[in-house]
Amino acid sequence: MDFGEVHLGGSYKMFSAKVSYDGDNKNMYAEAAVDFPLPAGYGLGVHFGSYSYDSKYKTANSVGDYTDYALTLSKGDFSLAVTNTSENVKMAQSDTARVAVSYTKSF
Repeated sequence: MDFGEVHLGGSYKMFSAKVSYDGDNKNMYAEAAVDFPLPAGYGLGVHFGSYSYDSKYKTANSVGDYTDYALTLSKGDFSLAVTNTSENVKMAQSDTARVAVSYTKSF
């Protein structure tokens, strides 16, 4: 895929937000997150994102757009995340929901 993308984002204390726009295809992704410090060096991250596709990507059963959510528990170099990505469809929302659990170690 060959396209350009523009990003605009910022953060303040524990809050962050970013908008990404693909001008060639007229797609946009907006996301927001909050990172909470917890006792004993733990952290809790909450993320929400929404992707809006141009109409050329939409099908008879799908509006093409999707939303994603994530909760991440971290301590030091370790993190455990639970994520959900759902396509916005004309059928029941639960028909396309995806949940993933991941474990990450940085080094």
